[in-house]
Formats: sequence, structure tokens, C-alpha cells
Amino acid sequence: MPTWNQFAWAVLLFWAISDRNQGYQELISDDPLLNTLRNNPAELNTEQIQANVIRRFLNAWRCRMEESVQAAEAIRNQLIQTHTYLQTLNAFDLEAVDFDANTIVGENQISISRTCEEYYDALRNNIGYRFAATATSKLLHLLQPNFFVMWDRNILAGYQRNNPQIRDSGSGYCAFLMSMQQIAISIREAFNQQNQGQGNDPATFLSQQLHYEQAQTFAKFVDEYNWVTITKGVPVPPPWHPC
Repeated sequence: MPTWNQFAWAVLLFWAISDRNQGYQELISDDPLLNTLRNNPAELNTEQIQANVIRRFLNAWRCRMEESVQAAEAIRNQLIQTHTYLQTLNAFDLEAVDFDANTIVGENQISISRTCEEYYDALRNNIGYRFAATATSKLLHLLQPNFFVMWDRNILAGYQRNNPQIRDSGSGYCAFLMSMQQIAISIREAFNQQNQGQGNDPATFLSQQLHYEQAQTFAKFVDEYNWVTITKGVPVPPPWHPC
């Protein structure tokens, strides 16, 4: 598990070296778009999805999805068909969720882990148009940023080496989320020990220190730690500093 110092260093380095922060901040500040995407996807037209979901977000983060009206329509249709999953999972956040607990999806009672698995598989397998594992996790994060952690093929492979259950499938992605939950819990405990009595939380603290106008979620900061340390392979803290 990373220490609080390692985690904070990775977040700082992501802010310094990634070219994606500004676009992400702009997107998560677009309340009208996100509210419709998350609550009433049928009200979105394909041009909005093509411009904002595919081009502005997924492909800006190198998903290489086909930027066509047909691809946008496929996303829209799946968001409508799977909306009951999102309605259920909106109640949870990464740190506190009990994946073994039962919940209600539509008229069915299933576990939260099974809900995650079915939601991932529905999006991953039914959209097409080069919509792969990375794009699936990023769309899920956009829909519920407190719960879903993004990954890419390097992050997937990095965690799979220690846990073969992690793979490109609903159950594999749920196993990844469980691992990310352990990191989040560990980081919060370390943060609380180091910042006794300050009454803050890690995500709020980091958002304030980096002067983000729109506070980011803990799940987003976990992704930044993974991207810096696994995708980019940067050690944290750096073993050297400029003279």
C-alpha cells in the first residue's frame, strides 16, 4: 500500500506532467451536461455525446474510440438500457461500500459486486466501435465519479500481476475496485494520522492544495496515483531533486 507521502507526491506529479487536468476540470464543471448524462440520458442527442463524451473525454484520454454518430448512438442506447444500475450505485462511494451487501436493481435484489459486474459487462460488450476496457472504466467514472476508478491497459496489467482475478470483465473490474478500495482506506487512515484533528479529508485537501475550482473525488486521485506510478513508471517520491 502506498504511504500518504507517496500518494500525495503522485497526485502532485500528475498535476505537473499530465496534459489532461484542464479538460477534466472543465468537463466535471459542466453541470447541465453531466446531470442529463447521469439522470436523463434519453434527453441527450447523439451530437452531444459525440462531441462531449467521445471527443472531449474518452478520446482526449487516448481511448481511440470511433468518433461517429453511430458510436454516439450506441453509447446513448446503452446508457438508457443500463440506467437502473447507475441509479442503484449512485448511493455508494468507493471507500465505504460493502461489495457483499445486497441492493435493489430495478425489481431484483443482487449484491453490489454483481451490480458492478453486470453494469461493466453491459457497457463493455454492447457498445462496439472500439469501445474497450479503458473507455468502459472512463465512462463509468464519468457517470459515478465517487465510485468508479479509471484504468488503462498498463494499470490493468500492473494489478493483474499480483491478482489474476483482475481482468477485462465485469468480475475482473470489480476485483480491481476492491483493490482500489483498500488503497483508499489505507490512504485515508494515513492522512488522518498525519493531520490529526484538522477535520479535512484527503480528496478535499488535495483539491484545495492544487487550487482546483471543482473538487475531485478520491476515486479520481487513486487513478492519478496509478497513472503516475504504473502507466508512467515514475517513483514517488522522486529519488532525486534539482540542485
